[in-house]
Amino acid sequence: ERKPHLLTVVNDFVNRDVFCGYKIWQETTRGLPFQLVGDTPGLSKAAKDVNELRSFYQSSLIFLNTTLVSSAPVSPLEAMACGCAVVSTDTTTMPDVIEHGVTGFLGKNPKELAELCRMLLNEPELCRKVGLAAREMVVKRYAVSRFVREWDAVFAKTAAITYTGDAS
Repeated sequence: ERKPHLLTVVNDFVNRDVFCGYKIWQETTRGLPFQLVGDTPGLSKAAKDVNELRSFYQSSLIFLNTTLVSSAPVSPLEAMACGCAVVSTDTTTMPDVIEHGVTGFLGKNPKELAELCRMLLNEPELCRKVGLAAREMVVKRYAVSRFVREWDAVFAKTAAITYTGDAS
């Protein structure tokens, strides 16, 4: 059973506003039910361990990601792997990871993010459907077997290149 709230997981949220979008998160969640997890003194506490963190993801209807600058934010991927519907800023690599309306939802500003969150809070079946599609995508795209196979291919290709001396 998933609780009808928005989950956000981030450490040192306030001090990392420029990267993690704390002010965007504040504006987006205004008036909405939420749970904030992460080591941010005076605001939130980190999960005790990976099992507790997983339980937060598995029991939340929606995961809200307001990250602005990151090569690949991990917490939305963790949430997706646990079948949580994700609403995210359309920054970083998230548009490459999320197919809007299929494996999650993307918004450009706090107003759009809040509208998506409100809509999803009223449509738990849609959250379930999107969460399952997100989980399936993460399992396929980020499977260890795929990573190893692709990494091995890079090494094989590199090893096949014959060094012929000074490249200058």
